[in-house]
Amino acid sequence: MELTSLDLHFLAEELQYMVNSKINKIYQPNPESILLQIHVPAVGKKIVNILLPSLIFISDEKEAQPEAPSGFPMLLRKRLYNARIRQVSQHGFERVLTFRLEVAPEGNKAEYFLIIELFSKGNVILCDSGFKIISLLKEQALKNRPLQRGITYAYPKKKYSPLGIEPGQIAEMASNSRHDSIVKTIAIELSMGGANAEKVCEMAGIGKNISKINPDAAARLAEAIRMVLLEKQHGNYNSWAMSQWKAAEAAEESRVSPAVAKLERMMAIQMKNIQELESEIAENNQKADYLYLKYQEVSGFLNSIRDARKKMPWKQIEERLRKHKSVKSVDPSKGKVTLDL
Repeated sequence: MELTSLDLHFLAEELQYMVNSKINKIYQPNPESILLQIHVPAVGKKIVNILLPSLIFISDEKEAQPEAPSGFPMLLRKRLYNARIRQVSQHGFERVLTFRLEVAPEGNKAEYFLIIELFSKGNVILCDSGFKIISLLKEQALKNRPLQRGITYAYPKKKYSPLGIEPGQIAEMASNSRHDSIVKTIAIELSMGGANAEKVCEMAGIGKNISKINPDAAARLAEAIRMVLLEKQHGNYNSWAMSQWKAAEAAEESRVSPAVAKLERMMAIQMKNIQELESEIAENNQKADYLYLKYQEVSGFLNSIRDARKKMPWKQIEERLRKHKSVKSVDPSKGKVTLDL
């Protein structure tokens, strides 16, 4: 469930209708998500769903949100309340989307950049007009590009982009590649993703597992990349991104459902056992209460039997007991007398 750089390139074009929208509310439904509720002129309310590490899309509604937001969304709310989105852009051909925002409290304009990184672990970063990091969702101690408050944000850099790439650049890229096949080189170095890279190789008539290419192959690959870009620009990338999220949610629900069903069955059995025990306890309590009321009568009866046992056999005791109106049955073999009280 991720957007390639190519997907993000076309999605950024689709999102241009958001320019001049106003940010009304900001939410963080979980540690890996940020939602921006915006008002789009002549359209109305929309939700920008940022789902780290690698997905962003626009929806009409949001799910229920936690009542007590955490520190990061609270800071975003404070800084970006009623901010206008002045620009939506992809940086180079990276999986990075930048919102240039303008806030004008009491007529004093301030500019911010909200940067969405959709690669690696993903991140959401708020910078001032000079790209100094004010706050971010995840501080990261990266070796070549640390991300922390107070330092100047540096965009990731890639040497090559599929946009307008020339055959000479493809030949150079393949020659210097650390990957063992041309399909991996195109997928990773041009950030096109595996499926698009395989399609490029197929359209160019190039074996995807070769590592070295000649000038003719480089020219055919350049043309194939151009054709794939033309073909891909006609998709609806926001709908596709949303469908990816829904598919992932459905898969997670189907994975969890059997475990949930098992727990529910166990709980039902336990509840039934509890109800049966409670019913048994209530019945025994009633018997105990009634026995207490008849204590004198039962105690006297037991004492009479004990005295009789000392003077006569059970057979004779049984004959006498059967004449008693309270005696229901007598079992001499077990020494058991059942009374009807």
